[in-house]
Amino acid sequence: MAARTPKSDKTARSKSQSSSESADNAQRLWSAATFLLGTMLVWSMLAPQDSTSVFDGSAVPQNLFWISLAVLTSWAVCLGGWQFQFSQRQWLVLSACLLWLVVATILAGRDNNPRTAWNGFWQVISLGGCYFSARVLLVGPQTQRAMVLIMLVGCVALACHGLHQIWVELPADRARYLADPEKVLAEIPGLNAPLGSVAQKRFEDRFLYSSEPFATFTLANSLAVLLSGGMVLLLGLSLAALRAQSHLDQGNSPTTSYITLSYFALGLTAIVLLVCWFLTRSRIAYPALLAGGTYWILASGSRAREFRRYLPWGLGMGAVGLAIGLIWLLRNDSLVLSEAPKSLSYRLEYWLATLGMLQDHWLFGIGMGNYQSYYPIYKLPAASEIIADPHNWLLDILVNLSVPLGFVLIAWIGRRLLPRSQVQPDDSQSTPPTEAELLVQNTDQSRSLVLLWGAGLGGTLCALLLNLLNGMNLSNLALTWLPALLLVFLLRKRLGTDLANLRVTARAAVVTMLVCLLVSGSWQASGIAVPLLLLLVVGDAGTTAGIKLRKTSDTSDGWSKWSVSLIPLIGLLVFLFQCWRPTTSSWSLTEQAKAASTTDETLRLLVAAAAADPLNAEPTLPWQADLLVKDATLASSEQFPQIAGRALEVVETWLKMDSVKSLNWYSSGNKALELTAKARNLGLDEQKYLDLALGYYEQALARYPSNIGLRAQYAATLAIAGKWPEAGRELKTAIELDRQTPHLDKKLGSQQLWLPLLPEEAEQEFGAQQPWVDAEPITVWMRKTMAEHFE
Repeated sequence: MAARTPKSDKTARSKSQSSSESADNAQRLWSAATFLLGTMLVWSMLAPQDSTSVFDGSAVPQNLFWISLAVLTSWAVCLGGWQFQFSQRQWLVLSACLLWLVVATILAGRDNNPRTAWNGFWQVISLGGCYFSARVLLVGPQTQRAMVLIMLVGCVALACHGLHQIWVELPADRARYLADPEKVLAEIPGLNAPLGSVAQKRFEDRFLYSSEPFATFTLANSLAVLLSGGMVLLLGLSLAALRAQSHLDQGNSPTTSYITLSYFALGLTAIVLLVCWFLTRSRIAYPALLAGGTYWILASGSRAREFRRYLPWGLGMGAVGLAIGLIWLLRNDSLVLSEAPKSLSYRLEYWLATLGMLQDHWLFGIGMGNYQSYYPIYKLPAASEIIADPHNWLLDILVNLSVPLGFVLIAWIGRRLLPRSQVQPDDSQSTPPTEAELLVQNTDQSRSLVLLWGAGLGGTLCALLLNLLNGMNLSNLALTWLPALLLVFLLRKRLGTDLANLRVTARAAVVTMLVCLLVSGSWQASGIAVPLLLLLVVGDAGTTAGIKLRKTSDTSDGWSKWSVSLIPLIGLLVFLFQCWRPTTSSWSLTEQAKAASTTDETLRLLVAAAAADPLNAEPTLPWQADLLVKDATLASSEQFPQIAGRALEVVETWLKMDSVKSLNWYSSGNKALELTAKARNLGLDEQKYLDLALGYYEQALARYPSNIGLRAQYAATLAIAGKWPEAGRELKTAIELDRQTPHLDKKLGSQQLWLPLLPEEAEQEFGAQQPWVDAEPITVWMRKTMAEHFE
């Protein structure tokens, strides 16, 4: 009779087998998370978004993948038998910040489009997922170095893209525009710039006469922020390579031909970065580089003294480069220098307006994505354009996220940038490596390869998808990214392996980018925020071995082991149901509405789209209102009251959901005035619609009091209503504002008024121009009429 296997042995084997399967699954998840991290970094540079990505929803797909990455990372850790170590203080701070952010988001959605506020909330959460995942995945020197190499490839690729843009793409696009302006203007999505309009002039000023590269960003200043960080990375790592080369043993030295090739690649890479950086014409980039270099010297401590022999060469080359740059600017673009004081004065105007905004909204902020809605209320009368962010990352964080949360975040960043003393370990008192450190040592090399594959293969897939979705030019990407990849590959061994210097250089690059962001660019752009966070991870990794982990035992509390991994999973599920599902459903129905053949079908689809995402007013409600107003203008006298009533119901619903934007009230006033004109033509009572138009314009002025064109529009509408004394007061204010502003595009002579009906006395003189009437002639007529008949 065969001996029976003891039950305890079977249990042990079962546990061993289960443990082995869990370890294998953990390794697969860990590799998947590392692959995705590399992919996401490249994606953030291919589609860097900007500060408008919150309210237009374009950042939502990236948010989904960052939160998914946090889920993969946390589950890989727990399946591998590890446990996160967070102190009670850390839990309290994180919980308080999250609760505060939720409350701020709810409050921001009361007066603004609620979906915009929640998009901003999820963008903050996704950036938190980015940092959390990188802290776990980038714990070894090889993975950290691979991440920096990927970032350098991206910076060089964007620099190549910028140079290709100003030398090839933009000249060709300008020639095509000059050949047929109307066709090109019609092809640009979201641009409403009819021929001869002020909008067309603004477009031409930027498109035809600006020679600044912007690559995949929206603005050249944003590109300058990233390139400034990339230049510091390249400089700091190259100096470390020079130091390492001087200490190499002869037996381990690379061949002379390889040294020559790698230094050629290093020089060419530096030239590409420098030229594109210079052509962005970002004035703040110069002091930013100086600040980053100073930080690197101070933080490097004794190591910096080893580079003293290179200092004269560096200062000499810098002086020569500065002289060449100044001569070029004086001969080709002297406005960059002469307009610097004016540019700074514009920034001061933005900051003063933001400080006024902070006084009213310091406790809970205005919510990310809502800055452009509030800014007109606080805009100085003589200020220039309406901006989407305050052009200062400190004020941006404080006004969007609230002063309490802003101070916590700024202090958190500052703590990670404090220079640290370089303490040499005492071998006689060294302690054996922990299990977490052994894990890093055993898997660091393989994970760095997975990270690089994620950037290469995953980045290629992202480029293909972007080509399908928004027509991104693949040939241009190949022309810019492949040379960048080749250059960084050739110089990868020239960038040194000094881990301490890598971390100091990463922090110096962060300092450089943050100084740039004090006056230009927006930290909300993923192409800036993601590199900043990843560089912070690399720079801070020396203080702890990433997120603190410890090996769990079989008797460990199950809830304690899995609690942290459940938090990202819950966040992902909430995101899918609260954001992803409604926004994608609504977007799909909206796209179907664009292709609908009849107005009734379009309206049906828009109503369904609004129901699919009840937190979002854009674009379904204003689109519905536009269609109904158009139907009303074509209706008979019997049909008109019903259709006009439906249009006004939609308008009121829209304004109730998104009441802060001046533009919403102005657009509603235009719709009501159009209904007034139709009611007059049909011989119906027009007073109700005219009163609504006056009320809407008045609310628009309350939210944008310095808008000259809007004030003239209100004055003209008052004149239509026969309220000449009130019209005179508004007109007088408009003329005073016109005298104050130095900006030609803000003056009355550059404005047009929406006047589908006119005061009876003005019909003969301005009737041929309707519905858009030049503001200056009709305001002159109104002043003359009031002087003759009403004063």
